[in-house]
Amino acid sequence: MSVLGGLTAGHAQVEVTVDTFGSDTNRFAIEFVTIRNPGNSDDLTAAPYQLGGVSYYYRMGRYEISEDIVNKANVLGNLNIVVSNSGTNKPARMVTFLEAARFVNWLNVTAGYRPAYRFSAQGEWLLWPSEESWRVDQENRYRHKEAFYFIPSADEWYKAAYFDGTKYFRYPTGSNSAPAPVARGTEQGTAVYGQQEESGPADVNEAGGLSPYGTMAQGGNVWEWVETAFDGGNDTTDELLQVRGGRWSTVASTLRSSACNNARPWQGVTGTTGFRIAARAQVDPVPPELVLRRLPEAGALEFAWASESGVAYDVERGATPSGPYVTIETMSGTGGELRFVFRPNPDANGFYRVVATRVGL
Repeated sequence: MSVLGGLTAGHAQVEVTVDTFGSDTNRFAIEFVTIRNPGNSDDLTAAPYQLGGVSYYYRMGRYEISEDIVNKANVLGNLNIVVSNSGTNKPARMVTFLEAARFVNWLNVTAGYRPAYRFSAQGEWLLWPSEESWRVDQENRYRHKEAFYFIPSADEWYKAAYFDGTKYFRYPTGSNSAPAPVARGTEQGTAVYGQQEESGPADVNEAGGLSPYGTMAQGGNVWEWVETAFDGGNDTTDELLQVRGGRWSTVASTLRSSACNNARPWQGVTGTTGFRIAARAQVDPVPPELVLRRLPEAGALEFAWASESGVAYDVERGATPSGPYVTIETMSGTGGELRFVFRPNPDANGFYRVVATRVGL
């Protein structure tokens, strides 16, 4: 894994990391962006029910998984996943949820982690026992509690698409207005939709503008599998799963936060649905040593601390020492001193802390 550093996408400072897999001619990389601001509230206007609240840091795939990545994993892991053969950098879009799950399991095992999804020796998809299931925020019997890579849940997917750290938007380009429809490109405020059916999707890295957190094509290009049942239960493997984001030939309303499609996990959805993956992120449990200084300006104070390159720092504020805390600013480590200036409200309690974030566990 390597850290590329920061970039700005609409409303947020974006931290991009790259995880590499395979070897020789079958080596490939997957880029991730860090989804920050843990503890955010759900969006009450989401569909099919309120969504978006996530209590932890995680990473979201910056792009949809391409045919090239799947083909290389097929060679390395003998996965036999079928793709549409539209082009090496096109999204893998004939993939069922079960095939995407087997791809993710291969990533985990290759990197030395537990498989995220449980399959029988005959290839039947099974639920994890409760004691082995993911239990952060709520029980998820689709995902193992120690999974490192996984298909994003509805909350994880929704937050990465529509949230900017403080508020939700209707479209995954950081706007309440529909993005401009394009066939390809990376201009901010655009998305690949409203095209002729025969034109097909764009390359995964040419599929429109970015979300506030820095993901591409969570609106348009291809529908994307989500690791959540349509009813939110995740209590049986024989039920409809959520499919979100619209595709290259749908209308603008399918890109909205209130839109959600569904499909059975074994359906390839006629070549219109692909997927992206998510991964864990680690928050350093040891905060940096802070120095508090009073500034000449009346009522102004500053925190200062020694930073490390490749580490991001969240300045958080809470109403009590035990929280809950809300991120008010994110700063990238430079290897030198970082400073945060603030003016405490004399009429309200305020407790501040700085949390260092590293990628990987």
